[in-house]
Amino acid sequence: MPGLIEPIRGKSVEVARHWDKPIQLLFIDGAHEYEDTKADFTAWEPFLAKGGTIAFHDYELSPCPVYGVTQAVNELIAPSKRFSKLERINSLVWATKIAE
Repeated sequence: MPGLIEPIRGKSVEVARHWDKPIQLLFIDGAHEYEDTKADFTAWEPFLAKGGTIAFHDYELSPCPVYGVTQAVNELIAPSKRFSKLERINSLVWATKIAE
C-alpha cells in the first residue's frame, strides 16, 4: 500500500526523534515492559492526528507481571479525555484521538 503504510526499522524512540509527519494509525508492539511502552507512547503520541487511532498489542485484562502494556494503557489512555473509550479484541486494544 504505497503512500499509506511506511514500514520503518529502528528503535522506536530514536526514530521518533526524527519524525515530522502526522500519523493516522499508530500501532505499538515493542518491548512489553511498562517503561518501554510508556516511552513509545510519549515519543509517538504527539504525531497522532486528531481522529487517528492508537493501538497496542499484548494488552491483557488481568495485568501480567511480564507485560507493562496493560498498566501503561490504563494509566495513559483510559482516563484521558483526549481519547475515546478503549476497544478490545483479544490482546489488541485501541482508541481514537478525539482532542489535542
